[in-house]
Amino acid sequence: MIKEILIVFTFLTRIPFKISFTYGAEDMGRTSRYFPLVGLVIGFFVALIVYLFNFIDPQLGAVLGILTGIVLTGGLHLDGFMDTADGIFSARTREEMLEIMKDSRVGAHGVTACVILLLLKFVLYGLAVKNFNIFWVFIMAFMFSRWAMAYAILFYPGARNKGLGHIFITYKRKSDFPIASVLTVLPIIIFQNWVTLIPLILSFGVVFLYLRSIQKLLGGLTGDIYGSLAEISEVIFILIYFVIEYFV
Repeated sequence: MIKEILIVFTFLTRIPFKISFTYGAEDMGRTSRYFPLVGLVIGFFVALIVYLFNFIDPQLGAVLGILTGIVLTGGLHLDGFMDTADGIFSARTREEMLEIMKDSRVGAHGVTACVILLLLKFVLYGLAVKNFNIFWVFIMAFMFSRWAMAYAILFYPGARNKGLGHIFITYKRKSDFPIASVLTVLPIIIFQNWVTLIPLILSFGVVFLYLRSIQKLLGGLTGDIYGSLAEISEVIFILIYFVIEYFV
């Protein structure tokens, strides 16, 4: 368990962990159950930065919060989001879309999508500092987004027979999804913040529709799709959370 947690943090973050053991593709591919724990840690640090720098200026807090998320992940998911946008919006054939997504260069669609995403985060992070539940919102948003990645890995086929995404699909276990789900809802149970179930369920609806659309378009998912899912589901959760809170 500890070994797998260290591996997943090493892969999904740039947090400098000292690992005294070696591991291979199978070890990495068996870590999706612990994705939400990564989200918990990243969400906490993003919330902390947004909260602290809000005392200087809310906009500064929002920008530095976004930067913290990018630094902690090494821009891994943002890169996947841009690659996905380049491929999906190219209006090419399935094979050409997959080739475009493999290209390390970023095109116009990727840049446009990235700007829109960062603007949404800037606005939402700015709204978050006005909310007393800022730590709760960010932690749950990042946990949910990493759970969404685990869900995609465990229930959708891969579009390629190689790559990092394929490793997780190859070595997935039936118990991965229940464990990832328990870890995600455990904070809600512990703190009895039951209203959070509403944005959680509604956000899952968006995730489901997104993944089904991608599957129909590409025939399966890739590592870039997982990255785009992390970025999209994080923003969707925060947005729905604030809408629910406004009306409730």
